[in-house]
Amino acid sequence: MGMIVALIISLVLCFLAIASVPYLYYGFNILRLKPLNTQTEYIYPEISIVINAYKEGARLHKRLINLLETTYPKNKLNVYVVNDGADEETEKYARMDYGIPINVFSPSCRFGKNICINKMLDMVHTEIVVFTDADVINDKNTLAELIAPFKDKNVGAVTGDVVVCGDFNFTTDNESAYRSVYGKMCEVDNGSVINFNGQIMACRRGAVFDINEHGADDANM
Repeated sequence: MGMIVALIISLVLCFLAIASVPYLYYGFNILRLKPLNTQTEYIYPEISIVINAYKEGARLHKRLINLLETTYPKNKLNVYVVNDGADEETEKYARMDYGIPINVFSPSCRFGKNICINKMLDMVHTEIVVFTDADVINDKNTLAELIAPFKDKNVGAVTGDVVVCGDFNFTTDNESAYRSVYGKMCEVDNGSVINFNGQIMACRRGAVFDINEHGADDANM
């Protein structure tokens, strides 16, 4: 009996040791992380920005104002709003004057974000396309930092990190803790990522093919 218990304990300890390897690996590398250098001289290309908006209303207005408070050259921005489901309130805010032309598409039937991504990748003319949501806020340098890695022709897509803000409670506290670790894990191994955060991401049109219409957009990417 004692030998069986000892064997079980040994197997459990062996399993725990093996299971801890990836966590030790990421933990060690997170401690060694250095900030990515995005300050090198770079001629920023013309880009397309696509916002898929489903019944966003005034939230879209706030997002467009925030998005256009950017250090990125505004004459190189092509902004597209897909008013998914042709919501009247969202349409009103999408067509307001934001200082640069906003291209608005209002399909009467709801596409969903995955179909929207597929259709817009076929429609826009720029090599690099940014997809972002209507319910996020980014700082003025986000676009420039998101696009800077594309100076390396081997880079096919880039994702932004997510930071939880606003009123904190049990749910947001846990989400914030998760995101703080997840973001660091994504930076390990020269910036390789687990999936693409749907809040804001960019890709070369030639690097992304039709994504699955079902499921989460970030995991599908």
